[in-house]
Amino acid sequence: MKAGHGFTLVEVLVVVTIVGVLAAIVIPQYHSSANEARLACLCSNLHVIRKQIELYKIHHDGVLPAQVGDASTDFLRRMLTTTDGGGDAGTQYGPYLERVPVN
Repeated sequence: MKAGHGFTLVEVLVVVTIVGVLAAIVIPQYHSSANEARLACLCSNLHVIRKQIELYKIHHDGVLPAQVGDASTDFLRRMLTTTDGGGDAGTQYGPYLERVPVN
């Protein structure tokens, strides 16, 4: 019988074990990097929203985009559309945000 020129079972098992160990090292590092990127994006979005609320407050004589008792739709309307000095629909100020960031 002629000897084969393939890999032995031991060689294949060693390669599979090495690939498994490398995957076990790399996957957690990727996962933590993705979490850090999401956190950085969230912090950046919150910073932009805070700054735009402050700008709205300056334009509207210290009044916030949504006072106590206002619906959340009032806040979104005032931040996403143009408003007048009283916060109603107009063309004097805004829009302060192009869109509301996702989470």
